[in-house]
Amino acid sequence: MKKVVLVLMLAFPLLACGQQTDTKPFTQNITPALLQLVTTTVPAGQMSVPFPPFAFTAQGGLLPHLWDVPPSPLGLGPLPTGLTLDPNTGVLSGTPTVTGSFSYSVRVTDNGGNAAIRDFNVAARKEKPTG
Repeated sequence: MKKVVLVLMLAFPLLACGQQTDTKPFTQNITPALLQLVTTTVPAGQMSVPFPPFAFTAQGGLLPHLWDVPPSPLGLGPLPTGLTLDPNTGVLSGTPTVTGSFSYSVRVTDNGGNAAIRDFNVAARKEKPTG
């Protein structure tokens, strides 16, 4: 995990020298919170109907976060045709042009190169989804 170094210049009185002040560097290493992809489910959609924009959520890590659907070693496929994931916002949107149940992975990467990945499933139905 990438560390952030904070350097402050502090002025403090030197008691032995009367009213004089001096500045000394103060260094503090800060480790950001672990990057986590916190979204666990994705709502179903309907073929040929615009998918309501859905934002994946991450916490921790160094901003900005970048989002993608990586190739999967488990054979998980891409997003359904017609849906896209915005790499800057993590918003899934579009209009599905196919029906079925689609499994894919979503990865979020922080500015320090740390990544979190999770597998999802989204259904694109012919009829309006219930619930």
